[in-house]
Amino acid sequence: MPKTTPVVFSIVSFPAKVGFIKSFEHSGNNLVGTSNFVESRHFIRLLTAILPQTKTAAIFRRKNEPNSAIQKNQLARLLTEKGICFIDLPGESAEELSSKAIQYADRTDIFIGMSMK
Repeated sequence: MPKTTPVVFSIVSFPAKVGFIKSFEHSGNNLVGTSNFVESRHFIRLLTAILPQTKTAAIFRRKNEPNSAIQKNQLARLLTEKGICFIDLPGESAEELSSKAIQYADRTDIFIGMSMK
């Protein structure tokens, strides 16, 4: 395929941070696409409005997936700023995450999922 042929990506939360492109303004290659990212601050605002008593949140995410790790780090920082503890629960399969949900159900007020297939 010629390097001038556009290659379209989608469902990539942070295409520049994971190295797909240099920036949305100038990709630096033939990749073009969109980001599916919604800022974590919007979620935190909704969480604290609906469940103000939340003390602990468990974060489900794909193990070894860069977008998931970036999202988790942003969310963890915002949760900490609100005084909410977080438990990082990376997993590789639905079965593994299901097992972790059972294991941590009595230790968390809410489960948050991200970047899962």
